[in-house]
Amino acid sequence: MWKIAIKPGKPLAFGSIGNTPFLGLPGNPQSVFVTFNILARVFLAYKQGQRHNVIPKPVPVACDFEVTKAQSRREYLRVQLVATADGMRLQKHANQSSGVLSSAVWADGFAIIEAHHTVQKGESVGFVSLNNC
Repeated sequence: MWKIAIKPGKPLAFGSIGNTPFLGLPGNPQSVFVTFNILARVFLAYKQGQRHNVIPKPVPVACDFEVTKAQSRREYLRVQLVATADGMRLQKHANQSSGVLSSAVWADGFAIIEAHHTVQKGESVGFVSLNNC
C-alpha cells in the first residue's frame, strides 16, 4: 500500500519485506502524528494480540469552527475538547500546517472531516481522543 486518502498523511508505505512487516511513515511532523495515531497504533496493537477496542471510535461533538473548503480526502484536524456554555465543543488549532509540531502538544484529539464535506460552526463531527488512540 502506498497512497491513502487522508490529510495530513501522505505518503505512507505499508507492506512486507520477506516475512517482516514494514511501515514507512511520512516525513512531515503532523503527517507522522496522524498516521501513527490512526493507523500504526492499530497495526501494532493487533500484532501484539489485542483484538478488542483496537480501532478508535469517533464520537460526535459540535465544532466551534467552520471548514469552508472541502478537501478531496478525509482530514484530521488537531483540536481541543472544551467546555462552553453550550456544552462540549471542539476548538481547532490556529495552524493546521503539516510542519507545525506545536498543534500536536496542544491537541486533545482529532476532528474528522470527511472528504468532499464542509462544516458549519455548531455542526457535529467525529472526534477521536488521543487518550483512545
